[in-house]
Parts: sequence; C-alpha cells; structure tokens
Amino acid sequence: MSSKDLLMEAALAILARDGFDGVTIRKIADYCSLSVAAPYKHFKNKEDILRQSVGSMIEKWKIREAKIIARYSPDLREQLVRLAMEWIRFVLEKPAYAGLVLADREYLPDSITLPMDSMMDYSRDCLSRLTLTEHWSHEKYLRTEYMFHALTDGALRQMRSGQSENSSPQWKIIQKCLRS
Repeated sequence: MSSKDLLMEAALAILARDGFDGVTIRKIADYCSLSVAAPYKHFKNKEDILRQSVGSMIEKWKIREAKIIARYSPDLREQLVRLAMEWIRFVLEKPAYAGLVLADREYLPDSITLPMDSMMDYSRDCLSRLTLTEHWSHEKYLRTEYMFHALTDGALRQMRSGQSENSSPQWKIIQKCLRS
C-alpha cells in the first residue's frame, strides 16, 4: 500500500474514532509511523486528506455498484437487494468505512458529507423507477426506503459490534428480509 493510501485510511480511522475535530495531521502521521511532514507530500491539510479519502472510498464503491447493476439488469428489485447486501459487506471490510458511514454527520463538514450522499444515488434512483413501474403510492415508496435503510444500517451496526454474526446464515436472513 502506498504512503498516500496508508495516510487516507489512517485519516478515516481517526475520524471514525475521534470525530472531525479530533483529526490532526500529527495524529495521522503518528498512526502511520511517518514524519509529520509526510502527509504534506500528498495533501494540503486535514480537510484535503479527508476529502480525498472519502473520494477514494466512493470510487471503490462505484466500481462494485456498477458490477451489480450490470449483472442484475433490468431486475430493479434484485438490484436493490444485491446493492444493499454488497453495501454491508463493503462497509464491514474496513472499520474506518463503517465508522465514517455510521458517524453523526452533523459534526462533519459538507466537503465530506455531500460526496458521501452521492454513494446511494443509484439505489435511490432504482427505488424511484421501481415505484413508477409498480405504481406504488408515495407511502409505500417511503416505507420501502426506510426498511432498506433500517435493515442495512441495523445489520451493519450489529455485525460491527459483535451482536450478530457475520456468517452465511445471517446473510441469508438479511437477504430474505430485504426481499420481503
């Protein structure tokens, strides 16, 4: 892993642990066992490091998302289920991702939260198209959207905290709930 990638992962880990105000260039460098000057070879300041870190995370998600879209096209329902399942896996792979995704966004600058919001654009669009093709009411659309958020965030939080196993039977239960 390059020093730039290492620094970006460290920045996200510290952000997840200490919040935005707790992130400093010194902490990031120390976390990587690098000199305090090392981050400045790649980044202007802490906000730049965090913005690029979130950008990198988004790029990685968009690659996965595109594969699911292509594989399950044109089945909108299956795309939604598969996207939700893959989202949980993606976020669990790196603790810093989970910390960022589950963080209280109220304390994060727009330069971080606004790009993160774009990560779910396709899922929202997919749900909207499904609503139109199936002639759902606005209420059913909202119930479905809330259910997907609750299931994915709930499963993510439980697996992350150890309250629920990250196992095949557990994944089947989540998938079954998403399909209902």
